[in-house]
Amino acid sequence: MPMQIAIIGAGHNGLVCAVYLARAGHKVTIFEKNEKPGGLCITEPIFPGFNVSTVSGYFGMFRDEVINDLGLEEVYDHVRGIDSPSITLLPDGKSIVSRPGTEADEFSFDLKEEDRAGWQKFWHEINVAGVAIGPYLTRIGVTQYELQKVLESEGFIGLGSRLFDGTLLDIIDSYFSDPLLRAAACATSWELPTRKGTIFGCIYGATTSVNGRNNSSAYLKGGMGVVTDLLVREALAAGVEIRTNAPVQSIMTKDRAVAGVKLMDGTEFEAQSVVSNLDPRATFGNLLEEKLVPMGIRTHLKTPIPPVSSAKVHFALSEMPVFPVLESIEGAYSGKILITPSIEKIIQSADDAIAGKLPEEPVLSLCFASQLDETAAPPGKHLLSVDVHYVPVTNEADRWNDENAQLIVDRVVKTLEKHAPDFVSTIEASTVVSPGHLQSRFGIVTGHGSHLPMTAEYLVERRRMPYCGQHTTPITKLYMCGAGSYPGSGVSGAPGRICAKTILSIIKQKKEMV
Repeated sequence: MPMQIAIIGAGHNGLVCAVYLARAGHKVTIFEKNEKPGGLCITEPIFPGFNVSTVSGYFGMFRDEVINDLGLEEVYDHVRGIDSPSITLLPDGKSIVSRPGTEADEFSFDLKEEDRAGWQKFWHEINVAGVAIGPYLTRIGVTQYELQKVLESEGFIGLGSRLFDGTLLDIIDSYFSDPLLRAAACATSWELPTRKGTIFGCIYGATTSVNGRNNSSAYLKGGMGVVTDLLVREALAAGVEIRTNAPVQSIMTKDRAVAGVKLMDGTEFEAQSVVSNLDPRATFGNLLEEKLVPMGIRTHLKTPIPPVSSAKVHFALSEMPVFPVLESIEGAYSGKILITPSIEKIIQSADDAIAGKLPEEPVLSLCFASQLDETAAPPGKHLLSVDVHYVPVTNEADRWNDENAQLIVDRVVKTLEKHAPDFVSTIEASTVVSPGHLQSRFGIVTGHGSHLPMTAEYLVERRRMPYCGQHTTPITKLYMCGAGSYPGSGVSGAPGRICAKTILSIIKQKKEMV
């Protein structure tokens, strides 16, 4: 018998979950607070004539299982830049260049042979480890212990034993000691490299795959909205109803089981199951009556989480700026560009971010989308999107907003000028997506794009709330399918898939309404 299922949030995981459930014969309705479905995985005309991937930027985390199950192979037609280099710009004009399919990286500075060998060994192990754990990211019931054993079976005893309790900064010291290499490695982490579990973040990032090419990621022509546009198409074809401009006020309950959702306009929608694609703190802290939430979860909600996130700045450019170091590197401007200060400044940035201060010289990840996609900008114009690492969730205790977020833009411009002296003269317009915008526009209470940090205390089974399963909750018939559940961040579709499989398994086992 078909079930009526309500899904809160039309982000990519909510859409993935919806398609699986609808194709299994259930009646699914998604409620999305914004006008456009897609959550953080959207393309928008932020500047006139430009098509901008608003938050999520690169394609590669999306699991092959989801693509194959849902028939999304068309996404591969949009892949661009998969063979472009990855470049790290270091202080004093130094650089490291990595090219797909090439074992040895190119260094513009002298290295001790043991450091060079240690660098290559480290990234080889990270990449092999990423391939090894990739299949586990769409499985039900995975544990930290299980993932550790996977790495140990690959021969990576050191990585396996320190997977969840080691910091990236500590672990790389066992491979190389050169300060520039230490800075380059730490800059790849979206989490503070001084926090436990950040080595897992590196391995998690190496689980990427594009059309069978492991350790790969790419830009999509048309932006990341291509992914959610395809998911919306499949959802509608499967009979899913998507209601936009329909923010949910609360989850209705009866006898400690969900009974539906109530919208902000007062409309009530009855459902036999509710799936939340929101972050766990928004779900349990804002949508449920407090008396229904177990004390363990209420206590957990009051526990501070690391107050560090990231931001994104988009620039509409009148022409391409010149980065002198990049001029001699083939394909540089179409590649992934990472800008990092010294290791000492990275550590200082981590301390500043924890203290609620924006780093003076932030780590930046750059994508010149217009070098890969002619639809990204009008003819003759260019689009630069910049991810800003280690941004405090609040600005010295004040919530980020349109006014004070200009500080982020200013810091980015100041940093870019050190590498491209003419950069300011090319700027026509800019906009920023700060942690505050993630909270206000996208409803992510934590201000983290990944809903919860990807650090030791929030990885694998520790990602769940007290009394919760991987995607189940102590509230009967309430499930979680967002990035705050296993396996976590990135446009992977994995949380949505696992949640749907969990629900369908429960229906099959109990043969009763869930």
